[in-house]
Formats: sequence, structure tokens, C-alpha cells
Amino acid sequence: MRRFAADPHFGVREIAWMAVRDAVIGSLDESLALLQPWVSDADPNIRRFASELTRPRGVWCAQIEALKAEPWRALPLIEPLRADSSRYVQNSVANWLNDASKTDAGGVGREAVHAMGGGVGCRCHAVHREAGPADPLQSPMIKARQCRAFC
Repeated sequence: MRRFAADPHFGVREIAWMAVRDAVIGSLDESLALLQPWVSDADPNIRRFASELTRPRGVWCAQIEALKAEPWRALPLIEPLRADSSRYVQNSVANWLNDASKTDAGGVGREAVHAMGGGVGCRCHAVHREAGPADPLQSPMIKARQCRAFC
């Protein structure tokens, strides 16, 4: 799978994560553990693959209900990527966090983001502050997926 996750063509990478998504859903905890080394890989395509594969609300694929309800389960995977040097990876993490924020299971999505330092030290924190809401998940910048370095 790694060969496809690192492929230079985005279409190959997209099909690759879609092909294994059902297996990830079936063995979520094991999959999260197996993907852990991928988030520190030198290749940004590999790092992004780990994030995209585990997005709670994937586009054009099955949703991961367990991560919609309990996004904190993937924090060890997502946390190292939140300040990634690659904008390509940052965009994926922002989308992941946006997915998590859509399910308000008692604020679990918000708690997951705040556990990662949501809003504190964010390179675009001034934009969040100017937007008005104290909660960065409510920022129009996040909702528009324009925040490139979310927290």
C-alpha cells in the first residue's frame, strides 16, 4: 500500500486510501497504530495519506462512525501533523478537524481540537480573533477551509 500512498499522481493516492478504508473501519484501533509511523515519514504524500485515510467524514467514501463519535481516538495520529511543514498535509489536517467538528457529540470534536491546543499558538490565530468567535471551530476561516495552519 505504501507504494501507492507515495505515488506522485494524486489520483492513485486517492484510490489507494479508498481501497483500504473499509478495512480501516473494521480494525480501527489496529489501523491507527499501524499508521502512526507514517505521520513522521519524510514524504508528505505518506503523511497526508494517513490523515486522509482516517478522516471521519470522507468524501466519496464510507464515513468512519467511530471517529465521528470519538475523534480523540485519532489524536495521536493527527497531532504530529497539525504543524506540518507541508501545506498539502496542513490542508488535510484542517479538513480532518473540520470533519470532527461537524458531529457535536457533547462537544467531542471541539474537545479533541482543544486537546491539541486549538487556537493557542496558531499561525493564523489573529485571523480567528478578528473573525469574532473565541472557538476556532466557529471561525469563518475554518468553515471555508482557508486556514492553512490550523493551530
